[in-house]
Amino acid sequence: MINLGDDYGNIKALQEGEIERLPAGGYVCIVLLAQVKSTKNGKPMLVLSLDIAEGKYAKFYAHVDNYSPRIFRTIQDKDGKVSPFFKGLLDNFEKSNSDLKITFPYFDENQLRNKKIGVIFGEEEYLSNGEVKTSIKPVRTTTVENIRNGKFKVPELKKLNPADKPTASGKIDEDFAGEEILDEQLPF
Repeated sequence: MINLGDDYGNIKALQEGEIERLPAGGYVCIVLLAQVKSTKNGKPMLVLSLDIAEGKYAKFYAHVDNYSPRIFRTIQDKDGKVSPFFKGLLDNFEKSNSDLKITFPYFDENQLRNKKIGVIFGEEEYLSNGEVKTSIKPVRTTTVENIRNGKFKVPELKKLNPADKPTASGKIDEDFAGEEILDEQLPF
């Protein structure tokens, strides 16, 4: 016998294929896991796995098996120095968590676990079985204060390159992909 717990009556039932979707917007997030991995070029990269920490969508990804949105940030620039974008990320963490102080020259990514960060999620198109669909992805970070105060801008929908979109037949027309055709060149 399985104990379904006291919350069973409060859980919204979903059928296969039904997923509540996180709207594009700004959210206070919490870091579930922080890891340093290597890019394809062998440079160190910070990978942060997140969940929503506050508000209506708190713990939004807790029910999704083996998935949480991730932020990927290279640590070094092309010259091997600390990337200004990586420094900006760490600054956002320090401003958002009064108990966090990043010390250099050594950085322990585990300091970021269970810390809050402001994250702006945007919508982007992708192809799935020849069909254009959209998903919500973390686009940039900011401070928790900026999210709470509404001081952020949600990016516009990131569209696929028109050459990558399927034609009316559902297939990508590779003969004309990316080629501009003037009105006077049309046969009709």
